[in-house]
Amino acid sequence: MRQVCVGWATFVTVVGAASAVHAADVTFRHASLLGVRYNELGLGVFSDTGFRRSLWSGESVLLQSTYLEGGVVTQLSPANLHPGLYVELVPLAVWKTRFSVQKVQYFGVLGSMQSVTPDDWSPERIEANDDAGRYARVGGSTFTLQQTLRAKVGPVVASVVGAWQRFHFDVDGPVYEAVNEVPFAPDDDLFTLKATLGYAVFGQPQTPDSLIVAALFDTLRTDALDVRRQTLAGALLWKPPAALWSTGNPTLAGITGVFLDDRYRTGEPYFAAALAVEFLKPYGAP
Repeated sequence: MRQVCVGWATFVTVVGAASAVHAADVTFRHASLLGVRYNELGLGVFSDTGFRRSLWSGESVLLQSTYLEGGVVTQLSPANLHPGLYVELVPLAVWKTRFSVQKVQYFGVLGSMQSVTPDDWSPERIEANDDAGRYARVGGSTFTLQQTLRAKVGPVVASVVGAWQRFHFDVDGPVYEAVNEVPFAPDDDLFTLKATLGYAVFGQPQTPDSLIVAALFDTLRTDALDVRRQTLAGALLWKPPAALWSTGNPTLAGITGVFLDDRYRTGEPYFAAALAVEFLKPYGAP
């Protein structure tokens, strides 16, 4: 049981569950996303808990919903835990920048962190290692710099998310990391780019009682081992009516796609689903 890829958390949050800044100057915010993946089987929870400070006010569309936020970030699955701190800045409505530092801990169960060679990390080798119990309890650290450009025009939403993630693992050689499903050197960089285009079939984007149909293109590359992957997916994102579910600003997502370019899985399909919730409370309110 592996953790679902961070990419799906980014996708659902940016397109389906983005929130407006509360009218209060300072707001307490908690957001969580539960993701489930069918192949390879995975489960994960991604959470932000912190305080958000609104920045600007006025009639300009570019200055609406701008903020500075910081707090605790957590990624959790049955096989690993990544706690840390994050800072997120939205100086303009169309631009978001985020930096996070996390401790990574793999529990040494369920196939997480297997020693591999750069030439052979096939699904068959990973499954054989898993069956034989050849995986280890591994610690380390990671920091991430993420830049997001986003826009909403009528029923159309679009975003481009680029990220650089630096990994350090307490190991001597390459390991297969099950969250991103690629091998990493003990010190390695991961570069990702995700482009999304969505259309609200009914309702307004990111408001209750709305349905968005979206297309997502995702590409990644590791630096040390030069592993590359490209995927293309379609998705449905539904925000239920307030009369049906009014607590937590929920978003439900279903995702299906195909590996366009992958060393072992080119042409194969994949399936995932997610539930995102968010809670906002003005700081100091009873």
